[in-house]
Amino acid sequence: PTAPATPTAGTPGHNAPSGSGAAPNPTTPANREPRPAPGPQPTASPAGSLDARVQQELETRADPTLKAGYARAVAGVDSLRIQALQFTFTPNGVWNTLVETFTAKNAFQDHFGQIYSTNAYRGGNSWADTAQTWIEGLRGIVHIIGDVASVISAWAGLAALVTGALALIFSETVIGGIALGAIAAIAAEVALVAGAIKLLTDIIDTILGIIQMIILVVRARNSKDPAARARFAQLLRKEANDFGANVVSIGVQVAVMAVSAGIGAGLSRGANSFISAFRAEFTKVIRPALKPWTIGNNIARMMPTQAGRGVNANLTGRNLRGQTVPRRVIAAEAEAGIVAIQRNVRGARGRMTTAKEIVPFTQANQMRGARLVLMRRALISNLIVNTGGFKIGLGGGQLQADIKQPRAANGGTSSTAPSANGGRVNAPTEVGADLSKVEMWPSQIALFENSKAPLQGAVDRTQRQYDMAESQAGPELAAQVRTAFQGANNSAGQVRFGAMQVQNDAQAGQANTQRGLQQTGQAQQQSTAMGAQQTRANASVTRIQGEGTKLQSPPPKEGVLGWLYNQTIGRIGNWIGSAQRWVTNLVGKWAMSAAGFSKEEMDIAGVENDMREDALKDQSSTQEAQDAATRADQIQQTVFQLQENKTRDEQYAIQAMADAQRFVQALEDADRQLAAAIQNGGSYIAQVTPLIAHEMQTEEAQA
Repeated sequence: PTAPATPTAGTPGHNAPSGSGAAPNPTTPANREPRPAPGPQPTASPAGSLDARVQQELETRADPTLKAGYARAVAGVDSLRIQALQFTFTPNGVWNTLVETFTAKNAFQDHFGQIYSTNAYRGGNSWADTAQTWIEGLRGIVHIIGDVASVISAWAGLAALVTGALALIFSETVIGGIALGAIAAIAAEVALVAGAIKLLTDIIDTILGIIQMIILVVRARNSKDPAARARFAQLLRKEANDFGANVVSIGVQVAVMAVSAGIGAGLSRGANSFISAFRAEFTKVIRPALKPWTIGNNIARMMPTQAGRGVNANLTGRNLRGQTVPRRVIAAEAEAGIVAIQRNVRGARGRMTTAKEIVPFTQANQMRGARLVLMRRALISNLIVNTGGFKIGLGGGQLQADIKQPRAANGGTSSTAPSANGGRVNAPTEVGADLSKVEMWPSQIALFENSKAPLQGAVDRTQRQYDMAESQAGPELAAQVRTAFQGANNSAGQVRFGAMQVQNDAQAGQANTQRGLQQTGQAQQQSTAMGAQQTRANASVTRIQGEGTKLQSPPPKEGVLGWLYNQTIGRIGNWIGSAQRWVTNLVGKWAMSAAGFSKEEMDIAGVENDMREDALKDQSSTQEAQDAATRADQIQQTVFQLQENKTRDEQYAIQAMADAQRFVQALEDADRQLAAAIQNGGSYIAQVTPLIAHEMQTEEAQA
C-alpha cells in the first residue's frame, strides 16, 4: 500500500465507468434513482431472528467484484506486514556487540514480540491459521530460552577468564571452600553447556520452520483463493529467510566451537596427535547440543569429587580474610588438570622408591601416601583456552551482526523496501439505490479488523529498528539524514520523512492515474497532471539533480583499523551473507514451486525473482529494470550521496534509517486505510440494514 491518493475510476466504492464491475457512487446525483416509498409495515419477525437473517442476506448479496478487490488489498497489507517483520537492523561495532552479547536486549524484544504482537501468522481466521500462530509463538519461546542461554554463556565465559587470571595471582585463595581455579573450571563448564543449549534452540527453531513451510505448501495447494495464496507466498518467503539465517547462525556457532576446540587441542594434546586431541575437544563441546540428555554429565563435573583411599586430600587454602581453611576438589577442576596427584615412583620390581612423580587425578593413579597438588601450568593453559574461546565467540557475534546489515540493491540479508502490491483499501460510505449487490458486509469488516490488529506491533518493531539505526549514526549524521529527507516529528514525537511521503504520493497518483487512463481514454489531459506530480516529488529531495546516479553504495571511508576490519570480518561477512542469500533463494524457490503459485499471486506478495521459476518472473524486476528503478529512486539516490565519505557502520546506519522509514510509513498508511474502511463500512452497513430488513419483511408479508 502507498499513501492516500485521489480516488479514481474503477476503485471499489467510487464512481466507475460502465462495465468496470465497481459499484456506482451514490453521492453523484445522476446515479441516484428514486427510492420507493415505504409501504404498510408488515408484521415483524422476532428481532433476533430478523437481525440474523439480514446479516446473512448481506453476505449473500456481497458484490463478487468488490469482494475480490478487498481480498487482494487485504492480502497486500498482510504481505507488507510480514515483509516489514523481516527487516532487521543490528547495531554494529565492538561496543554494540559487547552489549548485545551480555544482555541480548534486542533479541529479547524481538522474540517476546514473536510470541504475539509481531507474530507473522496473526490475522488469519481458520483453525490452520490458529495452529500456525501457536507454532510461531512457540518458536518465540524457544528463541527466548536460547537468548537466556546465550547471555549465561557469555557471563560464564567472562567469569572463567577473570577467576582463571586471579587463580594465577592468588593460587591459594579459596571462596566457599573452592579454589579460584576450580571456580574457573565450573564457569567454563557452565559456558559450554549454555552455548550448547543456544545451538540446540536454533536447531529446534529450524525444524519448526521446516514444519511451517510444509504446512504452508499443503495449504497453498489446497486453496483456490488468490488472496490467501498470496499471503501464503509471503509467509513462505519469510520462512525461507528464517531458514537461511538459521543455517548461517548454526554454522557460525559450530565454527566457533571448532576453533575453540582447536585451541584446546593444541595446548592439551600431550602425547596424542592433534587430530585425536581435536576430536576429543570438539566432541566435548558439541555433544550437549546433539545429545541433550548427556547434559547431566556436565552438571556432575561441577560437583565435588573425593580422593581415593589413602590419598592425603587435606588440601587447604586462604579465604578472603587470609585465614587458612580447607578446600574441596571439583570434578571439572580435576578433569582440566588443575589438580593432580603426586606419588612415589615404583621401581622395576614394583617396590616404592623415594622418587616422586605427578600424574593426572584419576582413581587408577591414586595410591596410599599420594597427595594432591595444584598445577599452575594447567591454570595457564585453561586460561589461554578460555580467553581464545571468548574472543572467538565475540568475533562470531560481530560477524553475524555484519551479515545482517542492510545493503542497497538486495545486497543484504533482510528486506530493504516494501514490495507487496495488493492495491488500496477503500470502502463505501453511502448506500445506492440498487441493493441487489451490496458493497460491504459483516464478514468483510471482520477481515479488515483481523488484518489491522497486528499492524501496530509491526510499526512499533520497525520504529525500534529506526531508533537503533539513528543511534548508531550519531546526533550529527542523524540530523543530516533527517534534513535531507525533510524529517519532522509526528504527534508521538517519532520522526517521519516528509520527502519519502511525497514520493510515495506521486507513485500512488501515477499508478491510479494510469488505471484511469486505460479505462477512460483521457490520456493527454491526465498525463500532464501525472507528470507535474512526479516533478514535485523529484524536486522535494535536495542535492540530487545534476550529480549523476549510482547503483550501489560508495566505498566506505577507511582508516587503518577500518581497512583491517573490512578486509577480515567485513569480507568474510560478505561471503557468508552471499551464501545465506543463496540458501534462502534455493529453499524459497523450491517452496514457491511446490506450492504452485501464479505470477499474480507472487506479485501481490512482492516475492523477488530469485525465488521464482523463469516463466513466473516479474519482468519489471529484472536486473536491468532494477538498475533503472534504483537510478529513478530519489530516496535511494539521496542515501548514496549521504553515504559519501562515511565509515562502513555509518553507511549501514544511513541505509537502515531510510529503509525503516519506507516500511513504517507504508504500515501506517495501511493502518489508516483499514481504519477508514472499517468506519465507512460500518456506516454503510448501518444504513443498508434497515432497508434490507424492510424489504425482507415486505416480501414475507406479500407471501
